[in-house]
Amino acid sequence: MAASNSSEFPYASSSVLPVELVDSLNQVYFLHRLATEPERVIPPGKTLLSMMIQSQIDSGKPTEKQETNLVDRVKEVAHRAFWNEAIESLSSPQPSVQLPRLKRLYGDLAESLAPLFPPDHKIMQFLQAHLPPTTSPLHYALEVLKELLKALRERCAPIRDETIDQLYTKLDEWRDPIPERIPPHSEDHSELSGPRLAALIVDTVKAIVSLAEYMKSDLNTAILGSMGEQEVKGFVLQQAKVRERGLIVELWSANQSSSGQVLREKWRTWLVSASTEGIFSQTPPDRQWIVRLMEQLGTNISISCDLPTSFSQGSEQSTTNSTQTPSNEVPPHFFFVAPKLHYIQNYLQAITIAASLRILAQVPGPRGHEFLDRVWSLLKMEIDEDVHGPPSELGATKIINLADEVVRIKGPLDANQDAQLREAVERTLRPQDPVFMLLHRRLTEGLTRQLLEYMAAAADGTSRPTGRAIPDTLKTGRTIGAIPVKRPKVGFPDHLDLSPRSSAEGATAPVVVKGFEDPLLVSEIQSVLREIIVCTTWVGMVWGDLVCNLEFSNREGLTQI
Repeated sequence: MAASNSSEFPYASSSVLPVELVDSLNQVYFLHRLATEPERVIPPGKTLLSMMIQSQIDSGKPTEKQETNLVDRVKEVAHRAFWNEAIESLSSPQPSVQLPRLKRLYGDLAESLAPLFPPDHKIMQFLQAHLPPTTSPLHYALEVLKELLKALRERCAPIRDETIDQLYTKLDEWRDPIPERIPPHSEDHSELSGPRLAALIVDTVKAIVSLAEYMKSDLNTAILGSMGEQEVKGFVLQQAKVRERGLIVELWSANQSSSGQVLREKWRTWLVSASTEGIFSQTPPDRQWIVRLMEQLGTNISISCDLPTSFSQGSEQSTTNSTQTPSNEVPPHFFFVAPKLHYIQNYLQAITIAASLRILAQVPGPRGHEFLDRVWSLLKMEIDEDVHGPPSELGATKIINLADEVVRIKGPLDANQDAQLREAVERTLRPQDPVFMLLHRRLTEGLTRQLLEYMAAAADGTSRPTGRAIPDTLKTGRTIGAIPVKRPKVGFPDHLDLSPRSSAEGATAPVVVKGFEDPLLVSEIQSVLREIIVCTTWVGMVWGDLVCNLEFSNREGLTQI
């Protein structure tokens, strides 16, 4: 598979999506790729640690682009009203109005500073305590903020000292207006100093909240810098799981509580639509989702995972396409692995095409291996160039090239034989062709069987079945979320080592499917099996508790969770 350094999420390219959502999707997708396929994301000469620090994905520190597109747009529209309301409330001469608003500001500060101070720190205890009664809440707030800045300066990186010193100086230099210099028309000097002091306090609070984000980024960078490579991998893996799950729950639980009920319903609906007949009809409930997924990967309809309709409204083209094209949609749990699943569909189609042409050419020995190698090079280039194209379509140029290879290997032919052979090639490449359908079904069933055997071995805590091209470091681990009752045990690892070296070490006895016996096809089947295992393993790691809950409830007739 061709390497790709793009961190843009393919489904986020629509111009109708909000800029903030596109940024979030791209950040989480990049983190997802760092966790699942780092060798395709990290440039030569760089390390995982350098990518973490550079991208700021660990703390969400805004980059220059994000600062322009996100912070300026959102804060100027939404946050401006918030801070203006705070200034207006604190400008009131009545302490009974000022104190409740100060309390809320202290609560915001406590929330922002929680990762920087221990819970028992005097600053945190004060911010969360009841405010003492006073006739001058604003002057008392001045002293509180000054003490807070002193505490922050003790904990910040040296690069933040200047910013803190500037904030402290503004507070320290505050002086109430001298009564003799109050304009004659002012009834009280508080009318002159109140709004200015209120603005100073609110501006300082706003600056501290922003400063806290940078300090958290500095802290995360320092912690990452002290980690070893394996510790960084574990950190990336954990962050990828948490942020991916959080974003999907947020997107699909809009205007509802983030309990995951919507996702449970979508998983349940998707699972019950699986075929109940066939060779996998007796699959245990905790692995039925594997069979369902493989059914979709084995179809000629492009697999998809669309955003909620609330984000796609207004796109007439999207609505038209959805009504004209049959759906092959997976639930939101597969949202960030959907591009890889789409690639796997293309990969399976290409392997089946290569096997079909091998049978059509019927060239044994070294010449047959050379023919298949040339055919596979054309197919692999096609799927790598157009990862997100329809998996059942080959460009006309590629069909001609494949036909040329078949004609070349069959030797000198007259015009009639040439035309007949080219027609046979075109017919063989159609997904409706009986030979194509037979081979593709065998391939899909063979991979499904191997995947189920691996999942069963992982769930039992035993070593993987001999002869499976599966990395040794895909180990059984805990599922996400504490479940107080016993559930069917599903083997989802907490660590992924997806390096080519580990994959090669696992390929001791390749899986052979009837019709795909050529060594090149066997090798490519091993590669695509590994990609499928990565996708299913990742979904299990991120959504293990939901998957287990739903599988368990399905056993009882899909009762309410």
